[in-house]
Amino acid sequence: MKLNEKMKDIIGITIFAVFIFAFIIGFYFLGFVGIFKFIGVEYDSLWSLAIFVISVFVIGFFVEIIFDALTVIAVEKVDDYFTAFIIQFLFLFISEWIVLVAVESVMESVIISEKTIVVLAVIMALLGTLFDNKKTKLNEV
Repeated sequence: MKLNEKMKDIIGITIFAVFIFAFIIGFYFLGFVGIFKFIGVEYDSLWSLAIFVISVFVIGFFVEIIFDALTVIAVEKVDDYFTAFIIQFLFLFISEWIVLVAVESVMESVIISEKTIVVLAVIMALLGTLFDNKKTKLNEV
């Protein structure tokens, strides 16, 4: 009887985790669809756009782990909040740009100009910097 209850808990937690992951990917996807419509990015189908978004999400996760560590190292010695904000923005911009260029160069079904990649990287880096400020977190510790 106990094993059955544990199995239900594991299944429930797994379903919940999948739901949260799907929600995050869906939010990310709808954000990209909106931005792409606004700035005129060409893509063959919604499936190609979905593959693009998932690729950006997965590759970006691993690239941002590295750049987040570099950002924390660079920002922890800075006393000025504005300088720390700019440093964090630049690190995040570079990581987003690398991810977007890498995924766009591999995918032939999504066509993004170089200027648009820079604009997307700036938007993503600005939002990321505003929502995840390392200097504020370092001051709280």
